[in-house]
Amino acid sequence: MERKDQEIRMLSVRLPPYNYIMGRNLERIGNATIEEDFVEELRFLKGEDLSNRLNSSEMAVRVRPAADMLCFIALVDHVIKRTPFRKELRMLRINQSIEEFYRSTSDLQEARHQAESFMNRRLRRMFPDMSTDESNEIKQRGAEMIDAIEQKILEERRAEVEAQRQKTEEASAASKGTQDEGGDGVEDDLTEEEKAHGVFLGRVEMRVAGNHRRLPYKIMPDEEEPERFIIVQRDPDTGELVPQMRRGAKRFVEKDTRDGVWKAV
Repeated sequence: MERKDQEIRMLSVRLPPYNYIMGRNLERIGNATIEEDFVEELRFLKGEDLSNRLNSSEMAVRVRPAADMLCFIALVDHVIKRTPFRKELRMLRINQSIEEFYRSTSDLQEARHQAESFMNRRLRRMFPDMSTDESNEIKQRGAEMIDAIEQKILEERRAEVEAQRQKTEEASAASKGTQDEGGDGVEDDLTEEEKAHGVFLGRVEMRVAGNHRRLPYKIMPDEEEPERFIIVQRDPDTGELVPQMRRGAKRFVEKDTRDGVWKAV
């Protein structure tokens, strides 16, 4: 798509050996028969094996790889030239980049800032051959994409909280026997009030006596920022559920998508 590969440039102007397969003027292909396994075969088949197929005495055997080659070159042409296919492929890449911003942080506002900055500043560097019309259309669709991805991530996180609530009994049983390792008085069971507030038990990686340990804490969505999670505890004087504070600030945590462990932000 970015036309940085020498082989792609050779193919685009039909230099040998591509001129033997397809002429300079792209032949219209009405029915693309190529399957995903064609690329895998290109990677692992030896030249002699592929040559045997192309020169087989059976028409069905030799026609299939020849047709796949034509389809494959046609697909590459649609990627390197200004076609609707290339535009949709670019939108797929943009979608993947934006979604990565949201999955790499628990702060939706920060993720949106990164996504909008990406759309405004980095698109031209990623696709330097974009026309003004194409750039405007992609940016317009990108704004809609950011809203859709943000809603998707928020719903996933809400579902995750609900799933955690349903598994509180298992999480409580798993956390038994670890409170003597420095936990801040986390009870084994959650009250109905705590469950109603979306509280669940989770292991949070903390530094204790110079070592990293995974300790059980009560976690819930922050009331002011529902997309973020905080550690909570019971106020010893009032008995109310309050955020656990450190140096006057709430203790925010986020879940590492790689190993599923909660970590302090």
